Amino acid sequence: MHSRHSLLTLLFVFVAAGAVLPSAGETDESLLLQRIRQQLRIPASYTVKLGPAEKTAIPCLTKRTLEVSGGAKPRTETIYLSEDGRWLFWGRLYDLEAQPDPNRFKNIPVDGHPVRGAVQAPVTVIEYGDFQCPFCERAYWTLKYKLLPRYPDQVRLIYKDFPLSQAHPWALKAAVGAQCAFAQGNDAFWKMHDLLFEN
Repeated sequence: MHSRHSLLTLLFVFVAAGAVLPSAGETDESLLLQRIRQQLRIPASYTVKLGPAEKTAIPCLTKRTLEVSGGAKPRTETIYLSEDGRWLFWGRLYDLEAQPDPNRFKNIPVDGHPVRGAVQAPVTVIEYGDFQCPFCERAYWTLKYKLLPRYPDQVRLIYKDFPLSQAHPWALKAAVGAQCAFAQGNDAFWKMHDLLFEN
């Protein structure tokens, strides 16, 4: 009997708390920004702004821009929010019924970037890398020690820096260091690249 009474009291507390706190559907802009800052771990010293909501092809999602400034370089990202303000999706939406553009990858500029492997290889892998990213580290071991040795004349690797400095505090410095090495030559870049990923 005592445990049932405690359970009812606890349930009443939760219901009462829910009645006092604003629901996700009642979220105003400042609370929404606070929740986004907390979830994405954006430092308090950074300025965060949300662009106006736009309708998307998916009825329950709105599209907005998220501007973050205060770090080395201001960034603007596209995010998607559920109508009730609870769910955030950060990425790109694909229409699986649309025909993909067959030339979309041919327009990626690759001149002036570090190259590893056969220059005239029929297959080009373009990596957008972050020296502090654990997934980029996994890709490094696969590319250097499995893919490139197995297909030395068929594959070339082009590396482009993409430091996610909001999540990885020293990724930008590592990228700058690697680019300083690249200024000394392509081989110098790859020595620095390998040193960073292996240590």
